[in-house]
Amino acid sequence: MKIKNSIVILLIIAFSTSCSSGDKQKALEGYFVKNNVVFQSNVEHLVLTNKADFDTYFGVAKTMKNDITEVNFETNNVLAIISKPSDNTKLGINSMSEDNNMFTIDYQLSKKEKQSHTSSDVKLFTIPKTVKQVKFVSGETSKLVDVL
Repeated sequence: MKIKNSIVILLIIAFSTSCSSGDKQKALEGYFVKNNVVFQSNVEHLVLTNKADFDTYFGVAKTMKNDITEVNFETNNVLAIISKPSDNTKLGINSMSEDNNMFTIDYQLSKKEKQSHTSSDVKLFTIPKTVKQVKFVSGETSKLVDVL
């Protein structure tokens, strides 16, 4: 019986360790873009390394049905792609990859059915602190951001 319990405990530890260390990036849910964000172009690209900077751009959008994804800024940074407020734009993620401490995210900005209000679409992801550069790619344009 003791051996069976020990095996179960070891399997639980192995599974939880492999799951937590295997996550290279995670989508963040439950946040909105604050109204005070100033847009220099149709899309803003950000890499946020601390909670204070994150809170400058984003607020919690808690409802009765959603869960807010918390960020551990000790081990992760946050990358953000934010569309300028519009009544018909939508962000889509094509691919993400990490290679030699560079994270590349390929996205597209497209049109959707017109709404009666304007809003910003946002895609948020955690990435490991080991990432030193993030390359945002959309079509034939790209932007390289150094993570400081």
